[in-house]
Amino acid sequence: MVRRKFTTSVLAGTLAAVALVGACRDSATTGPSNVPSRSYAALLKLQGGNLQNGPVALPLAQQLQVQVTDAGGHPVQGASVNWTVIGGGGSVNPPTGVSDAAGFVRTSWTLGTNLGENKVRAYLTGAYLLDSTTFTATATNGQGVIIKVVESTAPPTTAPVATTLTAVTFLITDQFGHPAPGSVVTFSASAGTVNPTTAIADSTGHVSTIWTTSNFVGTATITATLAGQLPVVNTLTTTPDTSRRLTIISGNNQVTTVGGTIPSALTVQVTDRFGNPITGEAVTFSDSIGNGGTVQPTAALTDVAGMASTVWKVGTMAGPQRIRVKIGSSGGQFVRFNSTVNVSFRDVFVGSYYACGVSTNDRAYCWGFGEDGQLGIEAKVTRNAPTWPVTSTDTIAGPYPTFREISGGPSHACGVGISRQLFCWGFSPDGRIFATPGSPFAIAPQATQSSIRTVATGNSFTCVITLGALALCAGTNEVGETGANPPPVNGYAFITAGQRHGCGMSRFDPAFPVLTRTPQCWGANNNGQLGDGLATFLDQAAPVPVAMPVGITFDSTSLVAGAQHTCALVSFDAPAGAGTAYCWGSNAFGQLGKDVGLFPATRESTPRPVAGNIAFARLYAGEYHTCGLTAAGQAYCWGRNTTGQLGTGNTTQANTPVQVLPGMQFRNLALGELFSCGITGPGPVPTGTTGTAGIIFCWGDNEMGQLGTAAFGANGSPVLVPQRVAFQQ
Repeated sequence: MVRRKFTTSVLAGTLAAVALVGACRDSATTGPSNVPSRSYAALLKLQGGNLQNGPVALPLAQQLQVQVTDAGGHPVQGASVNWTVIGGGGSVNPPTGVSDAAGFVRTSWTLGTNLGENKVRAYLTGAYLLDSTTFTATATNGQGVIIKVVESTAPPTTAPVATTLTAVTFLITDQFGHPAPGSVVTFSASAGTVNPTTAIADSTGHVSTIWTTSNFVGTATITATLAGQLPVVNTLTTTPDTSRRLTIISGNNQVTTVGGTIPSALTVQVTDRFGNPITGEAVTFSDSIGNGGTVQPTAALTDVAGMASTVWKVGTMAGPQRIRVKIGSSGGQFVRFNSTVNVSFRDVFVGSYYACGVSTNDRAYCWGFGEDGQLGIEAKVTRNAPTWPVTSTDTIAGPYPTFREISGGPSHACGVGISRQLFCWGFSPDGRIFATPGSPFAIAPQATQSSIRTVATGNSFTCVITLGALALCAGTNEVGETGANPPPVNGYAFITAGQRHGCGMSRFDPAFPVLTRTPQCWGANNNGQLGDGLATFLDQAAPVPVAMPVGITFDSTSLVAGAQHTCALVSFDAPAGAGTAYCWGSNAFGQLGKDVGLFPATRESTPRPVAGNIAFARLYAGEYHTCGLTAAGQAYCWGRNTTGQLGTGNTTQANTPVQVLPGMQFRNLALGELFSCGITGPGPVPTGTTGTAGIIFCWGDNEMGQLGTAAFGANGSPVLVPQRVAFQQ
């Protein structure tokens, strides 16, 4: 209690007197009858509301209540009580009060803004007495009304996709900044996931969640919501992660012709592992580009869509070509673009077990057996489809000679260049290619002549005719196959070579029509292939005239030679029988095409007509079979057919002409030892310069890949369906 107005001894006496009087009067008061009872108020008793807990700045649930009594403990009505906040702030209402009949005085206490102990003191006031009592309350945290992210855990402004941001923490406080434990917060993300989605603030007012950003680039937000309050939103921008993926978008598996440009640009995209485009990534297009091709540009940076493109001009190799594109200048991921590169052929020529097509831009592509260098490239390989063009040095960069025509023997081939020079390649230790000895597998330009009109190759010798009608032969001369003695007075117009014999036609002279349309032959004659009409079958080192049937002359461009037989056509201006084929020499496989019933001999030294009375425009000779082409493009063949080289769909030998692949029209043929080829297409037979494109078909043996179908077939299996030889499969 606070200090009284009277001393203790006086007060004790007074109280005793009052008690005596009260006992006598039986009054509710203890004072004189003429003094108000409130003046005798002696005690202020705390009755309720003490030791409460409540949120800061809010009224306590229970009112503060005191009772005023006199010294005898009886309620005093009308006594004044003042309420004063003495600790913690806050307020009381009302601040003063008067006791009721029961002596009670009440007020409401609103706590202050500080946590912890708050105090209110009630004072009893009056004319004679003063007493007091103190109420204590504990101010607890208020309701959460403020939510903010803890800066140290706030999401960054940017983050890679699929990043897990652990413990993104928010602080919940009341309006005075005090932590608000128990507050319920809801989390959500515009992209990605949050866990948990709902959490309760701990004793420090903190609440956390884990945010995993989405897999896609863009703007994302995380939102924390406190009931009844505005949400807190944090924004970040997701960026691609560090992984890289290189993908082909367009331009793959296209088709073009050698030396051409791929129709559509090659386009790649760089992304991260989730497919988000990477901008500004370096892409190298020329990482691995062979085949003589080029790209432009060779490198680029990806655009905003992660894309980069280049234009591919393919090289001169036929068949599949590919380039490699990669990320960066070294190492890194890569993809391959593939293309199919076609060759448009204008003509076809063959050797014993290989074939060569001359393209519309006059380059030569060879396929089949090449172990002796017959394919005209540095590699001594066998190939089953066209690949590199014939080249004198490097197969990628060239140079690539251009050709008018090609002639092939078993192990070497020669061609007449567009500029009339001679090129030869293959196995030639004996000088058959008119070349200075050197690498037998490289192309060697003819050293002494640069005005070659045509070329013919035998087994181990080669013959040419110059523009001046001079015939020259070189190579082995075991049986006189290189010829001797001066040429015909009028010079040679055409020449052909068999296995070990050769034949030529002089230039036509109207003054001597029979003489200049009579072939002359030299070399081996063991089967009458020189056609001298004699039964001696003797080899001849010098040209001898063919024993012509009476009234018959041959056309100068139709002379052909097989291994041991020779054929020619009756002159096209002959009064009768123009275009009739005559053959002489070996007939072991029916290659002379004669009626066996009339001419049973297996060899003939005199030209005999081919059965069937077919008028041919061109003749062709293989090793042991012969073919003719009509003016309408129909092909007929006869002779050996062990591997289907006659093109009839079977392997039955034919002693007389049978039609090749009925329904097909050819403009030129070429015959090897066990296979045949033909080229179709519009226009006349090319004359040795750039011509129209055609399609090459081959049939017969494919043991060495000579059919050019990108496969090897078993020997003895004829190709019943013609195969296109235009590009490698």
